[in-house]
Amino acid sequence: MKKHISLLLPLLTIFGIFSPFNFVMAHSTVCTNGSSNDYTSGADCLFSPYTGKYTFIEQSGVYLTDSKNMKWGTKASKEVKNSGHKYTQDNTDGSSCNQEHFSATGDWKTNFPNPKFDMDNDTWYAYPYGCYSTNEEAEITADSANFPTAEYNYWTSITWKRKYLGTGHMYFTAQPSNYSTTFKEWQSQHNDLLFDQYYDNGHLIAAQSVSAKKDQAPVLQQNIFSKQDTLFSYGVLNEGKFSEMNVDVDFNISTKDQLLQYIKENNERISKLTDRAGSEPIKAVVTFNKPISQEQLAEISGKEKFDIVSFEARVVNSKGEKITLGGVSNNGKINPKQAFTDAFQSKDFQFLGITSLEAVVPKANIQSLNTHPYILLLDVLPGWVEREVRAEMIHFDILKNSPLDVNINDLYWTAETLKI
Repeated sequence: MKKHISLLLPLLTIFGIFSPFNFVMAHSTVCTNGSSNDYTSGADCLFSPYTGKYTFIEQSGVYLTDSKNMKWGTKASKEVKNSGHKYTQDNTDGSSCNQEHFSATGDWKTNFPNPKFDMDNDTWYAYPYGCYSTNEEAEITADSANFPTAEYNYWTSITWKRKYLGTGHMYFTAQPSNYSTTFKEWQSQHNDLLFDQYYDNGHLIAAQSVSAKKDQAPVLQQNIFSKQDTLFSYGVLNEGKFSEMNVDVDFNISTKDQLLQYIKENNERISKLTDRAGSEPIKAVVTFNKPISQEQLAEISGKEKFDIVSFEARVVNSKGEKITLGGVSNNGKINPKQAFTDAFQSKDFQFLGITSLEAVVPKANIQSLNTHPYILLLDVLPGWVEREVRAEMIHFDILKNSPLDVNINDLYWTAETLKI
């Protein structure tokens, strides 16, 4: 999953300035297919955008799923806000194992508020022994109670690499979800298929679409075990013998006092982790107290010697709209400014700086990094949860060799909203 961070986006395809490279399909649609149970019946697109433009394009070997011009009307906006749903824009390659040919790279961008990006590798064993690709699904969730604003243009963009040739389908799906107290994660409640893009056996995407219909209903994951804390909860889920273990962490932080209490508890977790025997590095999410420059980050990472897994950065346009740019690293290093240049080739956009990181930090440097003046929170919950979950998997002899994906968001938007 580590790669050179280069989004290689066409000239602002999201904003309608088209690239000279293989622009294939621009599809405007009103959601007409979907139900609370499957992809194939009914037209109950209550929580989906009433309009949108969905494209699957290729440029120099990099593929993009762009969902733009998505709008909710006043009634639908209220329905989403009052329902307890969190809206997720999902792209999935293939409807079955032998139809997966693309893998998400980890590069993405959106104007969703407080975005939460996740890649799913539900068939992790490699072809020819199993499925064709890894990270066959990628999604961006608007983790905000104020989403969506009626008649506002929202957009997402996710980058893919083609792993194998073959014909198939890339699905664009609206997945409003409810948080399940049983499964301890956001479970998809509606699966409204917005667009189904067929692609051919060559390197290019076929300039044709087929009816918006998917072959199978969503899979209900099984809950292995879960934990409920005052300020966070998580569930460990698995779809089957050959799927990765998914750990989805959900925060219950809505006030300044709760955030400050979480920071205090995190400091206690840091002390316990560093007191343990061994020198294994610790996975963490770093939230900065304000956007920092690439040069400032280089100074910190050079001193503290941590590896960067992924990043999020703040971009604004001429209207002051907040945009999140995300990407993954190459051998622990990132180049967000180059990613910004590749993604936003226009003077209408400004790169403000890096807001958060996923990192692997040497145990010996955790304490000093935690006190750095640029850092609001060095959240070691990913490392903490991974150790708890691995211990449970070993104790109960549950899929001990399965890959483990801990999905946890940073708290930059939360801190910004609470003015901390």
